[in-house]
Amino acid sequence: MMNMFMRKNKKKEDAIDFSAYKLFAFDIDGTIAKSKMLLDDEMDSLLCGALHKYDVALVSGASYGQMSTQIVSRLSCREQFSRLWLVPVSGSLLYRFIEGTWSCLDSHNFSDEEKKEIMDAFEEVFIDIGYVQPAQHYGDIFEDRDAQITFSALGQQAPISEKMKWNKVSDIRPAITNSLRKKLPLYEVRTGGMTSIDITRKGIDKAFAIKNLSRFSGIAIEDMLYIGDALYPGGNDEAVIKSGVRTFPVKDLSDTKDLLRSILNNTDKREK
Repeated sequence: MMNMFMRKNKKKEDAIDFSAYKLFAFDIDGTIAKSKMLLDDEMDSLLCGALHKYDVALVSGASYGQMSTQIVSRLSCREQFSRLWLVPVSGSLLYRFIEGTWSCLDSHNFSDEEKKEIMDAFEEVFIDIGYVQPAQHYGDIFEDRDAQITFSALGQQAPISEKMKWNKVSDIRPAITNSLRKKLPLYEVRTGGMTSIDITRKGIDKAFAIKNLSRFSGIAIEDMLYIGDALYPGGNDEAVIKSGVRTFPVKDLSDTKDLLRSILNNTDKREK
């Protein structure tokens, strides 16, 4: 008998049979780890459990270095890394573990001229809308991720508490992104997390990430499930819906852990 995961307050027809999937793709911040915080021990155990049976992909706007430090270095199942796919920088890069090392299979990096065009546009927009950067910030405001330029209003290392406060009271990103899209029509401009704006080449987003992942892995999109905490309109996971992949919204890390437990329980029952 099929084992179904039933979301609270969901109708029976919304139940999902996890045995139908070959790959589970996860957003990072707010889904499997707190913003820029290390993966916790329980999530490590659950993800490693999934990697013993399924392919797993990490799809995030984070840089490859950030993803490696925050998540990969904390995973205790190196022997299962052949099943793990890293898709950092909103799909601009794709990595796989081959012969004991992480190898980049695909990249869509900016040229120096493109980077200058983007930075010039930010400067013009700030002047146009009268934006003044906060006096207190934590780390660099801009981060060059080669394939993505990321603006973080409070800096790359801002505490979560400060990010939450700014997001509720001072979030001016809609005005900034609207102006940037007019000045940068050949680029993707979108918000990320609570304080960031990410810019990639046109067409490079999480929908592209899923399609590219399917191409390189040989796993059909209908055999994948994407899990994220921001699948709502305007959220940084919303773009993935365009790929046609089935999605599963979570509210927080606790929700994701419940989901992973159900996936693992389903697998155990199926194999008995």
